[in-house]
Amino acid sequence: MHILSLAFLDRFPGQVINLHPALPGMFPGMNAIQRAFEAYQRGEIAYSGCMVHIVTPAVDEGPVLAQAIVPILHEDILETFEARMHEAEHRVIIEGIRRALEMWE
Repeated sequence: MHILSLAFLDRFPGQVINLHPALPGMFPGMNAIQRAFEAYQRGEIAYSGCMVHIVTPAVDEGPVLAQAIVPILHEDILETFEARMHEAEHRVIIEGIRRALEMWE
């Protein structure tokens, strides 16, 4: 995980995508899955998700190409929720890449 420099992003405008394990506007940055699970345990959220987005200078705030909602189940522990998040990420990355390629044609 690395925050790309503005110089790098300026060299490839709108051409860099990111897979992030949270929905738009929720849990930007590191440890998003753990922070989402902790928020669920505090009763603040009922679900989380993941997204593929265009990278911008603002961390995890670029235009969304694809996303998936992932429920947090009552019986979940962090590891089971994390496994479901990774399964969703594997699906959403394919859709995000497909949409990015269509956009760049």
